[in-house]
Amino acid sequence: MRSKFLKYCVVAAPLLCLLVAADVHAQQQAARKAKIMAIKVEGNESVDGNLIKLQSGLAEGAIITGDDIQNAIKTLWELRIFSDIQIVLDDKVGDNLYITIKVTEYPHLEKIEYDGNKKIKDKDLDKALDYYRGLSVGPSQVAKWRRKLLELYKEKGYLLAEIEPVTAQSTVDTNRVNVTFKIRENNKVQVERITFHGSKAFSSKKLRKQMKETKEDTWWRGADFDPEKYIEDKNLVLDFLRSEGYRDAEIVRDSLYYGPEKKDMFIDIWVNEGKKYYFGEIDFEGNKLFTKEQLSQFVGFKEGDDYSLKKLQESVQEKLGTLYWDAGYIWAQINPQEELAGADTVNITYLINEGSAAKIRKINIVGNTRTKDRVIRRELFVRPGQTFSRELLVRSARELWVLNYFSNVNPTPIPVDTSQIDILLEVEEKSTDTANMSAAWSERDTLIGSICVAMNTLYGNG
Repeated sequence: MRSKFLKYCVVAAPLLCLLVAADVHAQQQAARKAKIMAIKVEGNESVDGNLIKLQSGLAEGAIITGDDIQNAIKTLWELRIFSDIQIVLDDKVGDNLYITIKVTEYPHLEKIEYDGNKKIKDKDLDKALDYYRGLSVGPSQVAKWRRKLLELYKEKGYLLAEIEPVTAQSTVDTNRVNVTFKIRENNKVQVERITFHGSKAFSSKKLRKQMKETKEDTWWRGADFDPEKYIEDKNLVLDFLRSEGYRDAEIVRDSLYYGPEKKDMFIDIWVNEGKKYYFGEIDFEGNKLFTKEQLSQFVGFKEGDDYSLKKLQESVQEKLGTLYWDAGYIWAQINPQEELAGADTVNITYLINEGSAAKIRKINIVGNTRTKDRVIRRELFVRPGQTFSRELLVRSARELWVLNYFSNVNPTPIPVDTSQIDILLEVEEKSTDTANMSAAWSERDTLIGSICVAMNTLYGNG
């Protein structure tokens, strides 16, 4: 055994030395510097030679190493317009180099055709590809087109569509190519059944109802399958579970498969609900404007209620947030912190940074052509210089609606800085003009009449 090992060392050692020497030589060559005296470009037909030089990063008079040559080839290759790139040494005088960049361009597009498409029109396929005549056509471009067409077919419910691209030289121009996509649309897939597994608290039917877009096929409704909407629907199921107390709910796995004729899709989803949680103590930190008792009344849940992620989010965005907005503290930040207390209880602490109340700097009214600004302003419950209140702003919009002058009233608070806001009040006036016409015959059998147009322009009395 020892003799074999020694024999191996004797044979392998010279080879190892040669490999090390070769590696050191390569590194020395790569690190060796030389000066480019001249650069030529060959093989380019539609791409300007100066552009190729510029894109390569090489320039006459530049000092380079072997790494710069490799980087130049890599940079040109990333343009995806050449099928072959070589940098050839034409001459070498000392450390002065004369080189040629030899390129072979990909052919250019003459036209794109489709064969086999029946359910989607050519113009819709063209729109998905977004191409133009003369575009450089390489394998990566053709593959990109194919992916886009498959995505379009998936959106339309044809998940089993097959597309094969065929590139052929154009009969009009030998430097151009025609690309034909041979399409087998196959059957349109409909979701036949969705089954949930693993849930103890809810039936499969109840969880299916939480999915908005992914539905089962029925006689009154189709059930196309959209992969992106399916992902969104799975998240809706998780949102539902987490809003019913199952804070740790997760989808363990899912399975999608087809029926014998590949028309029907079957979906199986395995969920792990985990344990059910309840709200524990509710506390607040950083609040000065309101007491803890006042804030507790606006939270929307109390200690002992089922844990609900939805209620927790609503408590910040709608309830407590609205309370501070009505008081003018539009920059108030409210962050709920969750803390496990025991096996199934979650304590909630709201960390509040109230900031300061915002004052109204000015109110801009736009969209009124007949109604005077002062008519609108006298109906408002908000004024420049006041502390902003969302409640009063909503009330102002409601009063403008009551006037019946406007078909649309849209008030928008616009922050100016940390202490001031402007209000943009956009209105759309109703058409209030009326026209009356009367006609009669006189004793002399001639037509007489009058036309009256009333312009209900609102000047206001104030």
